[in-house]
Amino acid sequence: MLALRPPVDVFAGTRVDAVGDAVLVVPQTRAPFTAADLDRLPDDGNCYEVLDGRLLVTPPPSAEHGWVAGRLVRVLDAAAPAGLAVRENINLAVENGVPTPDVVVFRPRFPLPAALDPADVLLVAEVVSRGHARVDHEMKRAAYQAAGIGHYLLVDRNPPRVTVLRLVEGRYQQVAAGPVVSLADPFPVVIDAAGLLR
Repeated sequence: MLALRPPVDVFAGTRVDAVGDAVLVVPQTRAPFTAADLDRLPDDGNCYEVLDGRLLVTPPPSAEHGWVAGRLVRVLDAAAPAGLAVRENINLAVENGVPTPDVVVFRPRFPLPAALDPADVLLVAEVVSRGHARVDHEMKRAAYQAAGIGHYLLVDRNPPRVTVLRLVEGRYQQVAAGPVVSLADPFPVVIDAAGLLR
């Protein structure tokens, strides 16, 4: 389990549950976590996000994870039409949360806010880490679905596979999956999962 050493008052009235190699800090007697709580947490290398009023703490990503996310940014950015931005690790302002997807495709508004409005986001992607697959496949999926984000990509590394989910009538439906996927929407792009690892 991760070592958690935030200011004591941030965790008062909570319980801590293990979720793979991540932990979920669940309010018991305190109010749900908010973006303001994120500002009070230490810069200790861990990743802090708020999902449905709970604090998700994950270990720093591996070098391979960062490599895959960076490669995915380049693939999406090369295919994205003018007027869209593709960036890594940008916060989203969703109801009861502040998730930080590995990759975000969005319509930029300047100055950029501390957390993007989901209405400006076309696609989010997560590079699935072995230790917290449940976080990406279940918890983040639920958060992005509730926020109304049109497309969600999951990149698994072992074996290399991309899963594409599209929001249909308020729920994510799988529209493509495999080592290589071709998308027409929100813009045409081919993603080769193995190629992201090279």
